[in-house]
Amino acid sequence: MTSSTAKRKTKASINENSEAKQYAIAILKGFAFGTASLFILFSICSFKMVRLDYTEKSVPIMALVSAMLAAFLGGYGAARCIRKKGLMIGVFTSIPLVIVITSFVAIANGGTISSLTVTAILLMIIMSGFGGVVSVNKKIKK
Repeated sequence: MTSSTAKRKTKASINENSEAKQYAIAILKGFAFGTASLFILFSICSFKMVRLDYTEKSVPIMALVSAMLAAFLGGYGAARCIRKKGLMIGVFTSIPLVIVITSFVAIANGGTISSLTVTAILLMIIMSGFGGVVSVNKKIKK
């Protein structure tokens, strides 16, 4: 092996490490943005429910819509940082959000996970991936 080949391999591994670091930072930023938007959406929905006197039957629907919007915004925010591989970044951003939501549901329901939770998880993964794709394909205004 010549020294130029060794330099190329070293340079390639450095570029791969920096690219992986960029992806990890983008996913963490998207997760933080998605979690913040989740709490804001939960606050808005709970305020509306108290103010407008909604029934208890509307709580799961509002929670599902809030979780889906938060996942979309998280995937959008993560893919906005990198501007490539939006579907992959969006789906990977949804994983920590899903863990947070599942933890909340398990704590609230005494450890049981319902079919609505599984549906919410699948919809969050889909919406987060969709948010990443929308973010990557959005035109930049100059």
